[in-house]
Amino acid sequence: MKSAVSEVDLVFLAERLGFTPKKIGTGKYNLKEMDSLVIFNRKTWHRFSGKGNKTGSDQVDFLEEFGNMAYPEAMLYLLESIGYPLPERAGQREKTELKQPLQRIEEKEVEKVPFVLPKRSWNYERLYQYLMNERKLSKEVIAFFIQKGLLYESLPYHNLVFVGYDPKGEAKFANMRGTFEPSESGKKPFRMDVAGNDKKYGVNLCNPDSKELYVFEAAIDAMSFCELYHVQKDNLLVLGGTWDGALEQFLKDYAHIKSITFCLDNDEAGRKATKAYMKKYETRGYDTNFEIPEEGKDFNEYLKLLRTKEVSMRYPLRQAAR
Repeated sequence: MKSAVSEVDLVFLAERLGFTPKKIGTGKYNLKEMDSLVIFNRKTWHRFSGKGNKTGSDQVDFLEEFGNMAYPEAMLYLLESIGYPLPERAGQREKTELKQPLQRIEEKEVEKVPFVLPKRSWNYERLYQYLMNERKLSKEVIAFFIQKGLLYESLPYHNLVFVGYDPKGEAKFANMRGTFEPSESGKKPFRMDVAGNDKKYGVNLCNPDSKELYVFEAAIDAMSFCELYHVQKDNLLVLGGTWDGALEQFLKDYAHIKSITFCLDNDEAGRKATKAYMKKYETRGYDTNFEIPEEGKDFNEYLKLLRTKEVSMRYPLRQAAR
């Protein structure tokens, strides 16, 4: 099975994860969103920046690093992508063969995978349980995001699904997140963008009556910020990392925005991005500001510390940009 998945086309795999591969030479590709990463002969990759947990190797490592999958999940994903018939239940091991040979992608434009939202669950019990117990969010904030169509629970794996829309209300982006924590199993939590999504459209909330936009790396950070500072009546945008492609698109779509507050993670990457983007968008005429949590790496960590009374809130939200 390991030899079979080693034949999976890495350019195709990157496309399925929502990245934009670009040919840069014979047998070489990089990603529009991460030009320090190079794919060689569609089989191996290397990240020359040296950042992250892994700097290169094979298809499994690629999914572990950029799909946030544990090894078993990555193997299953790759096997399914090449048509390997898998047992429906654990323990039912059968001797199987590949249904069909791997379809290689020719040296031309990668065909776009259709974007299809995961099936919705008939109830959101697992969603509420995880977000309230593990993330310390209130039922009111969770319900607000559900009512706005930004969040639901999927079937059959009961993942959280965060959805991003274009100005016409058409879903363009979705990110899935598992509902277990590393402390419970020792594994990374499952996180993955839905195949075929358009990363220019992050999870967002638009209010034409507000000129203020708050920008986050992750959707749960945005929910936590709403919990802490009650900014639900403003505009919210989730980048899905530190790349600002979704911000460029949001500002293009919504001309009423005059002020941008960056609420990125309080780590090296987040601080570096905040500094760069404040300068970039200030030169374009926007008022720029930033917020970082008083404690912890991000606003959800800060919220959890407050809920467990390990810290107390000392400073109110800065409103200098208003």
